[in-house]
Amino acid sequence: MKKPRVNLGAIRGFAVAARHLSFTAAAEELNLTQGAISRQIAALEDDLGVLLFRRMTRRIALTDAGAKFLEAVNAALLVLERGVESISASPSAQTITVSVLPTIGSVWLMPRLHKFTNANPGIEVRMVTSIEPADLSGGVDVAVRVGPLPERSYDAAAPRIDLRMANTWSEVEARELFPDILVPVMSKKLRRAGGDLSLAETLRTFPLIHTSTRRHGWPDWLRAQGLTIEPREPLLEFGHFFMALEEARAGRGIALVPSVVLPGLDYRRSLHFMQDVKPVPSAGEYYALSAKGRSASPAVRSFVAWLATEATQHRARLKTII
Repeated sequence: MKKPRVNLGAIRGFAVAARHLSFTAAAEELNLTQGAISRQIAALEDDLGVLLFRRMTRRIALTDAGAKFLEAVNAALLVLERGVESISASPSAQTITVSVLPTIGSVWLMPRLHKFTNANPGIEVRMVTSIEPADLSGGVDVAVRVGPLPERSYDAAAPRIDLRMANTWSEVEARELFPDILVPVMSKKLRRAGGDLSLAETLRTFPLIHTSTRRHGWPDWLRAQGLTIEPREPLLEFGHFFMALEEARAGRGIALVPSVVLPGLDYRRSLHFMQDVKPVPSAGEYYALSAKGRSASPAVRSFVAWLATEATQHRARLKTII
């Protein structure tokens, strides 16, 4: 089978477009026209034989294949950046690499990262997205992950988290950021179409949007609410929470997403947060992972402390909207 050949410039355009979820913003950053970026992406999709983006009115979204490709591209760019650093003659600025879950990165971290860089002009932060276990010996300085801590016990009835935060914990320090509480959301337009349905009736009437990285999400959450809902066919399933949110926003069903992402959504006012549900913490939390103790640089310690402060403020804001 012949391997696909891809243009490296198109890969860069893809990475920037995926970060912004906008061809226009990518064009501005790369000093190209929007048409040039669009053609690059189309050619890349043709070379790979898959669609990387779903084109919608006034916005784009990554497909499952696009999200997987983005993880591979981010990993490759990280290797290249480390190579450049190793031969650079002027290492004046400190650089830290932060690996973050895709939805948390795009919805929570990216919109506020400028506050850290403005306050710390001598520290450059490079962000990559991944759901894989963090490897703090492989070029990543800080990782934001969700899951259970090895030494902590959890309620057996709590919704499970399938993701593993780290392969080894011997030299890893974990600082808690948020609890993981899943919340069902749907478009207000779809909610109005349901009239005065109860919670159980609403969940049985409209499709449930599943996220493959949390395959136990809906079954465990429904059980915790004391509800039994038969799965609908065909199953609506997407690779990441931001994809499930886009589907909910479009009125295609009800998404079950972490409450932590909701305050950062620019389209939050178009969503209905379902009431009459009891908040059920999952069997795990969101953490900032870094090297233990003095193994972490001052820049890393500063960034982790900033993350913890931002998380505290974010939790307070969350209480006012849900």
